[in-house]
Amino acid sequence: MSKTETPLMRQYNQIKQKYPGTILLFRVGDFYETFADDAVLISKELGITLTKRNNGGDMTPLAGFPHHSLDTYLPRLVKRGHRVAVCDQTEDPAEAKAQKKKIVDREVTEIVTPGVNMSEKLLEHKRNNYACAIHWSGSTVGLAFSDISTGEFALSQISEQELHSFLQVIAPNEVLVSKKVKTELPEWLNQFVITLQEEWIYDYDYSYNLLVDHFKTHSLKGFGVDELNVSIVAAGALLHYVRENQRAALSHIRKLYAFENSGYMMLDASTKRNLELISTMQEGGSDGSLISILDETCTSMGARELRKWIMRPLKKLQPIRRRLNAVEMLNINHELRSALREELEQVGDLERLISRVCVGRANARDLQLLRLSLERITPIKALLQQSEDPLVVELRNELSTLIPLQEKIREAIVSDPPAGIRDGGIIKEGYSEELEEIRDIARNGKRYLTGIQQDLIQKTGINSLKLGYNKVFGYYIEVTNVHKDKVLDTFIRKQTLVNAERYITPELKEVEEKILSAEERMQSLELELFEEVRMYAAEFAEEIQANAHALALLDCLQSLAETAFQYNYCKPVVDDAQLISITAGRHPVVERTLPMGEPFIPNDIHLDTENEQIMIITGPNMAGKSIILRQTGLIVLMAQIGSFVPAEAAKIGMVDKIFTRVGASDNLAAGESTFLVEMNEAANILNNATGQ
Repeated sequence: MSKTETPLMRQYNQIKQKYPGTILLFRVGDFYETFADDAVLISKELGITLTKRNNGGDMTPLAGFPHHSLDTYLPRLVKRGHRVAVCDQTEDPAEAKAQKKKIVDREVTEIVTPGVNMSEKLLEHKRNNYACAIHWSGSTVGLAFSDISTGEFALSQISEQELHSFLQVIAPNEVLVSKKVKTELPEWLNQFVITLQEEWIYDYDYSYNLLVDHFKTHSLKGFGVDELNVSIVAAGALLHYVRENQRAALSHIRKLYAFENSGYMMLDASTKRNLELISTMQEGGSDGSLISILDETCTSMGARELRKWIMRPLKKLQPIRRRLNAVEMLNINHELRSALREELEQVGDLERLISRVCVGRANARDLQLLRLSLERITPIKALLQQSEDPLVVELRNELSTLIPLQEKIREAIVSDPPAGIRDGGIIKEGYSEELEEIRDIARNGKRYLTGIQQDLIQKTGINSLKLGYNKVFGYYIEVTNVHKDKVLDTFIRKQTLVNAERYITPELKEVEEKILSAEERMQSLELELFEEVRMYAAEFAEEIQANAHALALLDCLQSLAETAFQYNYCKPVVDDAQLISITAGRHPVVERTLPMGEPFIPNDIHLDTENEQIMIITGPNMAGKSIILRQTGLIVLMAQIGSFVPAEAAKIGMVDKIFTRVGASDNLAAGESTFLVEMNEAANILNNATGQ
């Protein structure tokens, strides 16, 4: 660091020291600038020209981009796994100059990380954005994961052997661990973005107190997690990280729940990859995966929930059968399903809308979308009255219309508000008497200005005389040089132009003061009134989150019913029998991707624990051997998420794990040949297989 560093660089370095491990985007005028190592990094990541800046005699690397390009460049940095701190100017440069300050005040207003962000530009609408914290205590692992964009917060306590499969299911965007275990982390964990935290954060007492303080409870017993000590440490570390980075109220995170690992089928990385559940092995995208076939959801909430269902098949009969029965009802009742789909298509992303409302990031359009979405609940509840299915009735009863909130937004916010909230034009006429009085002053003032202009034209005889405004002089009178000999004695010259002179008068300055103060107060009052409505909406966060959850489940059920109807799936029988019997089964993805007119040849599968435990399938390359294996795994998985299956008939005995070993692959970087990889995967299957 230079001893003679400039005031700007001194301020930058002071702020940078407070946020180690982040790229600091430093607002300088109309640009976000980075310096030193950050500049070198973003020039490579973003393809931005690297230059240098004089810093008291030293030349410091510099790279930046226009402030209006933040939404373009910030997502690119975060998606590459970087943590980014956005530092903005917190005072008007003109005011700083008037006070003879050498530099404007700046502070970090937002820290965005791969796992902690609320940006619509960064979030994928159809998947959750999880941050996950891990804490080891011997062979026990405590985990906590949260999607702050939806308010979900969960913890789980598992064995170390289950960790890999668990993370494959959650698929976190960022994993937090203590610096203490940095050298002991398993190599496979590097597939995730790892963020190291200080060791002191991983303390039970600190974590427990942090959690009860956030949830405003005396203990964690009400959440059913009080005895999960290792997980509580992870949950506290995660909440600490979220609070440090988000810098906003987290009132939308209202519940903490224990993720019961025992209730779901855990899928290892090989099975998830080979069955191509949410992405394909070759392309990596969702096209050609199971979710691309089953996803007929109408809402972002439903799409995210369906993704969870596919990645977390159920292992208990009652919830599986409840889902299957509800899907059957919607599959049979075409009119109900069609009408329900039409209503759901008009529902916004309530989970993320109310989250933005709670953290203070919602604009007027968000509130209107919230209202319009809530309005659809009344017709949805009316439609669901047609059904007596227990699960559908339960979900219908969970829906709340929240009429007072709808009316509040309808009364306060204009129907088509602007995107910004600081420039006015968002509060309806007649909502506030005080605002109407100020608006009247502003409008009458402008009319009075027109009157002044006409009066001056008559008095001077200058038809071309006009009134203008700029930030330097305020309102002024402009007279061309041809007519400047006609100006009145009351005119005070303020500026000389090439072809004209600009003047002011005492009367004009008096009107200006009234108008400008009214306009300034009008904007600030609109912002105050908007904040009142936003905070009022935030009070309904819990009910809105409950609505979002119920609508997401309904959307999943109708999606599975729609898929079953379109592709001629059958309702499977799921029970405790140790049997898999599939008549005329089909691969759900392959049959949809065959060339036009080419039929899929169905297959029968029968396996049990007594007489037919093993099937040996032979044939030449590309004969369909792996298709049969995959379709059997997919049909079992589909049945246990509550979906109909591609077959004429299917009876599925409850399965607790699915293993697949398909295709030839190697891992030469780790010294593993194709044969060794195959043997390792086969050993994994044999060592972890159970009676189910």
